[in-house]
Amino acid sequence: MKKRGTYVVRLSGLADGLHEFDFDLDQRFFEQFEQSEITQGRVKVHVELEKKAGTMTLRFALSGDVDVVCDRCLTPFRAPFETSQRMFLKPGDEPGEVNDEVVVIARDAHEVDVAQWLYEFIVLALPVQRIHPDGADGQEGCDPVMLQHLRAHQAGSAQEEKTSDPRWDALKDIKGKSK
Repeated sequence: MKKRGTYVVRLSGLADGLHEFDFDLDQRFFEQFEQSEITQGRVKVHVELEKKAGTMTLRFALSGDVDVVCDRCLTPFRAPFETSQRMFLKPGDEPGEVNDEVVVIARDAHEVDVAQWLYEFIVLALPVQRIHPDGADGQEGCDPVMLQHLRAHQAGSAQEEKTSDPRWDALKDIKGKSK
């Protein structure tokens, strides 16, 4: 992962209370993550930092769209998403994650880089199965040529049913006799 720095929430010098930060994520943001399945996107991020004595709460609101690859036809498409998340920051002697929502930061930390969290929030907001949405006319959004190839090689197609392996036919007979 490359050095970031532009996706930072400043902590020092802020009075107790609510503070807001906004970020616009684009191709440059996604290029920072090696082996990323997302390379393009337009995402608006709004971060609210609620600072109190001894603890800080970060509330993230993300919305936008990113380019992902369709699981069915393997062509890219733009997937919209919207999500909100929250993180708790606590000053401590040993920085690290306590759990998914609680992070211990150094007592003398002046800022916190939120880029990794933003990337993870985006990936988690996307559906597990990514398939082109249907078009306005009701047609499948996937590449029609690829769908034709998939249907031709689909398990249980007419061509496969016609050809039968005699070795399996012999085993089917044994199975029927054992009952």
